[in-house]
Amino acid sequence: LLYNRVGSLDTTLNGIGYVGISGGTTYPTRVKQLADRSIIVIGQSGNNIQVVKIRPDGTPDTAFGSGGFSTIPCSPCLMKDLVELPDAKLLLAGETNFMQPQQPSDLLLARLNANGSLDTTFGTNGFVQHDLPVGSGQFSDEHIGEIALLPNGSIIAAGMTSVSTDHINKQSNGLIIKFLPDGSLDSSFGSGGFVRTIMGDEPTQNAQSFANIATFSNGRIAVAFSAVVRNPNEPTSFIQKAVLTKYLGDGQGDTSFGTRTFDNNIIYDIAATSDDGTMALLQGNLQKFGTDGQLDTEIRRAACRERV
Repeated sequence: LLYNRVGSLDTTLNGIGYVGISGGTTYPTRVKQLADRSIIVIGQSGNNIQVVKIRPDGTPDTAFGSGGFSTIPCSPCLMKDLVELPDAKLLLAGETNFMQPQQPSDLLLARLNANGSLDTTFGTNGFVQHDLPVGSGQFSDEHIGEIALLPNGSIIAAGMTSVSTDHINKQSNGLIIKFLPDGSLDSSFGSGGFVRTIMGDEPTQNAQSFANIATFSNGRIAVAFSAVVRNPNEPTSFIQKAVLTKYLGDGQGDTSFGTRTFDNNIIYDIAATSDDGTMALLQGNLQKFGTDGQLDTEIRRAACRERV
């Protein structure tokens, strides 16, 4: 589906504003519009990464992959997000060992040429894999939720990690990771290229988590993490917890913003505004925070005036 700014379907796409994807069985995870207004869909098809490219008019881009489909063997893995690079290549980010119980998942990057083929000059045959260090006797499951391209070509990512000693009793952590253009960790950022934010103890059964990122013109970075964790007030129960915080360009916390915590809530997405504020889409409402981390009540007053 493609919408105009006013919320109506953009009929320049396929004449009706939407297009069906045929020619493969794809479990989609992300859709992005590229600089030339073409559309990229990434997902999973069996034991493969599936990338589909659609022209602005809704027809498959036959110059990409095979008839608009690029199928990349990668078992078992799942790609969650992508960015378009200045040379029109695509950088995909996700995880290894998707849905493999008791097999730790690692961070995974892949780079595609503009024609959909793997860029074998990147990492090992087009892939870069990272298993972030943890304490002795510990395991970690790492997942990338969202990535962003920085002006110098580096990649900043928000993700989640579960740390345990037995693959069962896990501690949930938010992750912010910085990669150099070649896919290696930027050791000047945080601690060896990443920063962990402890969320709390996870339930033993799988629970959904979210990680989002937004970048600012002044070099600061906002991240949001959401996870199901143990309720500190009732240790036998669990709650949905969301955290919004900001970092400086070197991975140090932005003390002028601080950390906002939301119990019994989820942050689905965040975005930077033109005045360097942070918009957060929570469960049931949209909130804006100023550079000092305080709630911008003007957005709520404006919405009330609009309804009146």
